[in-house]
Amino acid sequence: MKPAWVFKRAWLRVSGREAHGLYRELVATKETLATRDGELAATRNSVEVLTSQLNHSRHSRETRIHPNVSEALAIASKNSRTTSTYKSQATTNDLEGTFSKYGSDKESRHSYALTYSEILQGSHNPHILEVGLGSLNGFPYGGLPPGGSIKAWREAYPTSLIVGADIDEEAVASISEIGMVVDQTSDESLEAFVEKIQEYAPFDLIIDDGFHDPHANLRTLLKVFPLISDTGAYVIEDIHNSLVDFWKVIGSTHDSHLEIRDLSAERPDTDDNILLIFRKKRMAF
Repeated sequence: MKPAWVFKRAWLRVSGREAHGLYRELVATKETLATRDGELAATRNSVEVLTSQLNHSRHSRETRIHPNVSEALAIASKNSRTTSTYKSQATTNDLEGTFSKYGSDKESRHSYALTYSEILQGSHNPHILEVGLGSLNGFPYGGLPPGGSIKAWREAYPTSLIVGADIDEEAVASISEIGMVVDQTSDESLEAFVEKIQEYAPFDLIIDDGFHDPHANLRTLLKVFPLISDTGAYVIEDIHNSLVDFWKVIGSTHDSHLEIRDLSAERPDTDDNILLIFRKKRMAF
């Protein structure tokens, strides 16, 4: 493989899968060049830079959908019946400062507290289920100490029923609330999880703050959504702005009402400050 070919391809927008392939080819090229001392030093430096860029691309959420697919989704989403909103209608924020107090990023990196206050307005003893507790054990989308938001829910709603779930067994064991282990990428694990938490349903609020990739989000939604109350909300957090059209299309296939709350304007430096809020469809009389 000639390095010039890789350079030409890599300057184009590539999908995550393509970036993985190019990255492997670049590593092989770099190893070959390393054996030819002095002859191709400049080329080796270029390969180093390009390797770094592709390493970012293969992990970047915005490159995981091929541009042609993104365009198709944008076309299809024009007929979507989802609701788009850009701020909360709540006038009081019962959760203000609480998430930050316990190390959750729902307020520091994102701006979800007011929306959750709106969803739970008037609920004094809500049943809350949160999937994704935080982890420091190297799991995808981890990086925060476990249990921050669970503690925030407990302080805000001291007599509520709270259930937390995560793929990290240590994270689950660390919380003082009811805890369950679940793998969001496995239908079998999710089915066993639903069977265990049936006794605590219906839930007034279910939050998916776990594995932030669509295949895991969708699997979890399909299995767990039936456990919300008639007036409850199922929320998927941290939706990347490149996935909005995808979820509009998905929402049109799911038996629910989807509200996409795009709070990007409140966090200009954050590219995933978007919530998906699924509710049961209201019966028309």
